Amino acid sequence: MKARTFQSHRDGAPHTALDAAIFAREIAAALAVEFGNRPRKVKEVARITGCNERTVKNWFQARNGPSGECLVTLMRHSDQVLRLVLRHADRDDLLRVIDVSEAKARLAEAVTTLDGLLDGREEGFRGV
Repeated sequence: MKARTFQSHRDGAPHTALDAAIFAREIAAALAVEFGNRPRKVKEVARITGCNERTVKNWFQARNGPSGECLVTLMRHSDQVLRLVLRHADRDDLLRVIDVSEAKARLAEAVTTLDGLLDGREEGFRGV
């Protein structure tokens, strides 16, 4: 069986071909990171995507990767798959936007935690 390849072109510049077997392995790795060792991970992903369990099991085992609607649905539910697809689409600009957005959220959470600590500390000083 001949391996399928996917080629992308952005701004007229050719990019390296993406081999289907490599893509399947990378999807499997992304799913493993995202869904870990959950005992019902295949059932969970099948429910999320609307694909049958045999298809999803093939993704986890890197026999093939998702395409079309299933891939888009996975991107909605898996940050790892989203990042993988953006990398292969040469959309590092969007990956940076995601990174900045996540950093801002972590920073806001840290500020809230610090404010809470200061509020508690100020109350302690008032009673002295």
